[in-house]
Amino acid sequence: MSKYDDNELLEQLKKSHSEVTPKNSFKEELESTLINRFNHKSKNKLWMPMTGMAVAVVLFLLLVLTLDDTLGQPGTPVEDTEPRVLIYHTHNHESFLPALGIESEGEEAMHHAFDETINVTISGGYLKQDLIEHGIKSIHLQHDIMEELAEADLPYKESYTLSRRYLEATLDQYDDIDLVLDIHRAIEPWEKTTTSIHGENVAQIVMVIGMEHPNYTENHALAKALSEKLNDIHPDLSRGVKLLSGPPRNGIYNQDVHPHSILLEIGGYDNSLEEIQYSTKYLARAISELFETS
Repeated sequence: MSKYDDNELLEQLKKSHSEVTPKNSFKEELESTLINRFNHKSKNKLWMPMTGMAVAVVLFLLLVLTLDDTLGQPGTPVEDTEPRVLIYHTHNHESFLPALGIESEGEEAMHHAFDETINVTISGGYLKQDLIEHGIKSIHLQHDIMEELAEADLPYKESYTLSRRYLEATLDQYDDIDLVLDIHRAIEPWEKTTTSIHGENVAQIVMVIGMEHPNYTENHALAKALSEKLNDIHPDLSRGVKLLSGPPRNGIYNQDVHPHSILLEIGGYDNSLEEIQYSTKYLARAISELFETS
């Protein structure tokens, strides 16, 4: 074993674990204990370095066990935090022609852009992972609303009634949700749902707010703020906010359940999954910036 003098061994411990931030009082106590221990010279020169190293390791383990509690501070693992974003999909079978291997032949091709497995739930999965990169935990609901509609023989307009049950149940379970996103895709063709950022094609995002409930103005204000954050990142990344009401539209979109609810259309039926994935990365960044300023 290599021989270290007192200060060399102490410095080795400091350098090897420089990322650890102990309490100052414990750090001073550790340094004093190590120096005192190694200043006590043993007649047995062979055992002295080995004994000193063993004591140092034990003391370091005690140091780790007495670190300040950092839960909720920068660097805390996302899985140890409370979820702040709830992602769900009312029209979960909405899909993208390129991902289905179907060539677009005009707007009529949109009617083929539906699938049980390759659909907008993938967009939600992308966003969930991208939010983790910004330290934001989210919940991603993936209930098959379309299948439930078919099994119950209900009309398409009842999809919001079905998704509402899952939405309310989840919000009852989690008190710290700051943002609720119902993710869809748009019905416009590629040239109307795509922009270019740094040479990459990126699916644009549009916000939809229903006006047929008393508190829609809160949702509208949030949607405008998020749209502005997106366009601060790149002009026309957001296609803006649509205010909808009146038949045959739903007009509420379950946004009366939470004051910070937005229906998002990420891309359209002609966009590729790669273009969707580029978009969700920017969306996660905009959400992070929105949280920082709100």
